[in-house]
Amino acid sequence: FFRLWNLQVLSGDEYLAEAKNNRTREFKVIAPRGDILDRDGNVLVDNRTSLALQLNTAKLPEDPAEERAELARLGELAHMSLRKVRRTIEESEEIAAGAPVTLRRDVGYDLIAYIEENQEEFPGVAVQRVFVRHYPNGSLAAHVLGNVGEIEEEELKEPQHKNLEPGDEIGQAGAEAAYDRYLRGDPGLTRIQVNALGEPTPGGQLISIPPTPGDSLKLTIDEEAQSAGEAGLSARGLPGAFISMNIDTGEILAMGSNPTYDPTVLTEEMTQRQVNELYRDPVLAPLVNRATEGAYPTGSIFKNITALAAL
Repeated sequence: FFRLWNLQVLSGDEYLAEAKNNRTREFKVIAPRGDILDRDGNVLVDNRTSLALQLNTAKLPEDPAEERAELARLGELAHMSLRKVRRTIEESEEIAAGAPVTLRRDVGYDLIAYIEENQEEFPGVAVQRVFVRHYPNGSLAAHVLGNVGEIEEEELKEPQHKNLEPGDEIGQAGAEAAYDRYLRGDPGLTRIQVNALGEPTPGGQLISIPPTPGDSLKLTIDEEAQSAGEAGLSARGLPGAFISMNIDTGEILAMGSNPTYDPTVLTEEMTQRQVNELYRDPVLAPLVNRATEGAYPTGSIFKNITALAAL
């Protein structure tokens, strides 16, 4: 009788909360980032939708042989070796433990249909819609725009990222990083009711809060001036930078650095550490914006100061 009283009265609220939590599932709906525009409203960066093959490692079979078999089947579908699948999982767990692991983006509808038809063979596997940054002009203004990447463990500890979770994407450089809190938007939420097997029940959607897209950002950059400046700098074939400024207002009309890079490459599932390794050439350093990060001598303009000091 005392044990029954302890379960129902003293611990009743706790077990009731656990029971309710066990019959519902919550899914975060990612918000699309805001567009980045030039001074005339031309799109420099927007989004495209992509279907990503994701794996919840907590739902993998406990038996090592069954787990290996499932990962091997997944690797075959995603055109990845078993070793690469395990390495991808390890790298993701190291950065964002507990978050779904994205094995491959831009999966086809045939693959989606096959997984849904054979769901019992792929526990923990799901296909989610994600937003991927799209650069209509290729490498134009790459250093100005910057790139987006998955948040790292150290970044989660920073005050400005207190509301973010492992697996979220943030701006890592350029305007994407400087105006990240405006561009990022707010995620939505979907809560559904499931049965004892974890499957959605008919009409079991309990709540659906749509995401709030990020704000668009209009820069002072002029697309035509930017294109002309980059073409002229690239024709020289040497490392360097250029800046075009409106001297009356201080607005930057164009700014570029050479060598440059294609930001589309960085839309792949990569951590910032992998990005740095990809472009780690210490001489060319394509990720370095020489216009803002380069160290150059002051040149003849400094003679005014030395002459003034002599006088």
